[in-house]
Amino acid sequence: MRRMTAIAAALFCAATASASATQYPERVKSYLSEAAKLCAEHGGKPGRPNEKTVRLIDVNDDGRDDFVIDYRHFPCDGGAPDIFCAEGFCGIDVLSWRSDNEWKLFLHASVADWRVRKGDKPALLLLQRGSFCGRPKQRQCTVVYTFRKGAMHGKFQDAKYFRTAK
Repeated sequence: MRRMTAIAAALFCAATASASATQYPERVKSYLSEAAKLCAEHGGKPGRPNEKTVRLIDVNDDGRDDFVIDYRHFPCDGGAPDIFCAEGFCGIDVLSWRSDNEWKLFLHASVADWRVRKGDKPALLLLQRGSFCGRPKQRQCTVVYTFRKGAMHGKFQDAKYFRTAK
């Protein structure tokens, strides 16, 4: 009996988690809808976005979670393989909650990878093309965005900085 209760509770939690994952704000839904349309236009069958496609994480260190849409993980079966990516760099959109009660895009970038650094020096780290960073002879570089008083500040680092950053 105890085991059945545990299994039922686990199934209930799993169903609740998957149901809440599709309840994105309208602005996020519109970005996902555009991605699905692009997938279909290129002969693909769009799937359901998951926790890798849409992440809820405080990117700009304002104490509120932001939405990051990572298109490299957008499910598009059978379509053109690189509709969201080119040469290993894929699109991301970062939307933050604004005081005017709306989710707004504050960053769109083409990246090889990204991460959010927490701690005493929070930052958004993007691994981008060297040409974007003003370093055309380097394949990639790291852009480190920090946030102070609601403003975003960026500086370029060597690409190896991305691998060593926490």
